Amino acid sequence: MGTKSEDEPIELKGNLKEDEPHPVETLTDMVLSRASIQILILIILSILAAQILIMALSYTRSSFPTWLDDIIFNPLFLVFLLSPFTGSETEVSFVVFNPTPFVLLLLPVVYIFLFRPWAKRAAGRKRTEEMRIKKERIEYARKVKNEYLINMSHELRTHLNSIIGFSELMKQKITGELNVKQNSYINNIHSSGNTLLAIISDLLDLNKIETGKVEIVVEKISVPETITENIDHIQEKAAKQNVTIKKEFDPAVEHIETDKNIFKQILGNLLDNAVKFSKEAGGIVTVTTKKEGDMVKISVSDTGVGIREIDMNKLFTPFPHIESGLTRKPHGTGIGLAILKGLVELCGGTIRAESEFGEGSTFTFLLPLKTEKKA
Repeated sequence: MGTKSEDEPIELKGNLKEDEPHPVETLTDMVLSRASIQILILIILSILAAQILIMALSYTRSSFPTWLDDIIFNPLFLVFLLSPFTGSETEVSFVVFNPTPFVLLLLPVVYIFLFRPWAKRAAGRKRTEEMRIKKERIEYARKVKNEYLINMSHELRTHLNSIIGFSELMKQKITGELNVKQNSYINNIHSSGNTLLAIISDLLDLNKIETGKVEIVVEKISVPETITENIDHIQEKAAKQNVTIKKEFDPAVEHIETDKNIFKQILGNLLDNAVKFSKEAGGIVTVTTKKEGDMVKISVSDTGVGIREIDMNKLFTPFPHIESGLTRKPHGTGIGLAILKGLVELCGGTIRAESEFGEGSTFTFLLPLKTEKKA
């Protein structure tokens, strides 16, 4: 059986852009990154500026006043600044410029008026190009992440549906009787499968919101009826945890035009959280509606465990890692409220939370009476 030698190149696999050119250092990059080159350019520019200055003085000498001509073209002064001369010391007609003194004088002028403005413009162009490249890489990484998430979620859901389906059959004892330990195991499998399926669904929902793939279907719905439907769905779970659900409806709020499925998802998740984070002894969850101008305000209040003040600013961010701080710590995906925030904003509304640790929380979302479908 043959093996690869150590000198044989290893093939790298992955989602790499092979056609993406490697960055080449340009002359501008070299100048901006190397102080020695900057100093050399400054000296050259100063020499050229000094050469032009002294030549201009030589060619315009005839127009100088006598006193200025005696100062500038005084032989002793020229010997100090310029060397060597062509012609005698008394008749200086043309000079070969020795730039050293003028270079020292002109260096700051050249730097301030020539080199620094150019360097700022060049650095600005470089930053713009770097930001463009960075943005393209982020977009490419996001695209790869989204494609990977969709593909993996499809595979996971297929297998999870099989696990949940077969465990459901075993729970119903269609395949035969189960002993106590087996029944406990199958309940755990079924519950864990449903939890994983919910996590995958949440991740896909968040991905759709971030990529703008959520479609809004606007229709006229009855607010009291829709809220009552949501409450009926969670009533059994609430009863098991000794939670009473109350309704306080504003008569002025009857119908709104919005996406019914999104409305039910927002309200259902808030109700589910209110029940899930109730205290061991139970509690009260209150759903209220109120009209505020051209908006409807819907609040879900509970008397549960509440939220710590330091965690309030992390509520609507993905994976906030918030603990209740009490004995019972319900687990979740950590992205439910981030999804709700995105859905509320898609419908043109806002959402906020108020809480007192140990006393309960109130989540309030406002929706327009008429939602405009996003183009």
